[in-house]
Amino acid sequence: MDKLEQRIFELLSGHRGIDSAIIVKEIQTQIGSDERRIRKAISRLVQEYHCPIASSVSYPYGFYFITNEEEAKDCLRQYWSRIAELSKRAKALNKTIRAELGKEIQMELDFNAHRETG
Repeated sequence: MDKLEQRIFELLSGHRGIDSAIIVKEIQTQIGSDERRIRKAISRLVQEYHCPIASSVSYPYGFYFITNEEEAKDCLRQYWSRIAELSKRAKALNKTIRAELGKEIQMELDFNAHRETG
């Protein structure tokens, strides 16, 4: 872990459960880094270091360590919903491009190929 990731990990370790979620602006105040770097570091903590960090886009907002199955389900439900909405948007845009430019620009992604098993 780099220094920023370590500092964020330590800060978020004190925010266990959705009721103690912390917003990015507060992380910025305490860590002193910009929002983009903080979000990227949190992403690395989840993906590379397997930290159970969730984000909530409804009240209470922010990032927190997952403490139970319901928090895990809520976070994953939110992520899969975002993927579904982005997929719809990409398909609609592709249809518009085909109609406007007469070109097919289709990129199929196999999400299952990137998912870990077990």
